[in-house]
Amino acid sequence: MNPRYSIRNGRVLIIGLAAMLAVGALFHTLYGGERFAHRGERMARHTLDYYEQFQVEAHYQRSPLHRIMLLSGPADDFQRSELVRIIGKIPGNEQVKWVTGERLTGGGFDPLPLWLEVEAFALAGFGLGWLVSYVVVLRRRWRQWDRF
Repeated sequence: MNPRYSIRNGRVLIIGLAAMLAVGALFHTLYGGERFAHRGERMARHTLDYYEQFQVEAHYQRSPLHRIMLLSGPADDFQRSELVRIIGKIPGNEQVKWVTGERLTGGGFDPLPLWLEVEAFALAGFGLGWLVSYVVVLRRRWRQWDRF
């Protein structure tokens, strides 16, 4: 192995980490984020149609994309509370809020943006892969020492 790119030098890890973060960001930006949002909004639309709430709209909060489903449209208090409960059971939704006029109703803190979740999982996967490869290398060295 070239000593300029040894593990001890750290350049290989930094290059791998930067490449992994770039690929995660590109995947989310170009494909994954919109696919997630489209699928969730389509499931919400089917659910609203099943309950005959044709005037209620459901969209994810964007800029940046969050796991917050925003509902808007005419509904009374009972319908709002039940639709929040029902739409909240759709996989991928962390919160459901109503948009009344220009303001949001529904408490709680906003979850992390989806791109940050993607990067956190990519970092965890990179760390796990690095740890497994380190253990494999140690095992090879241990077997080599065990022969003597």
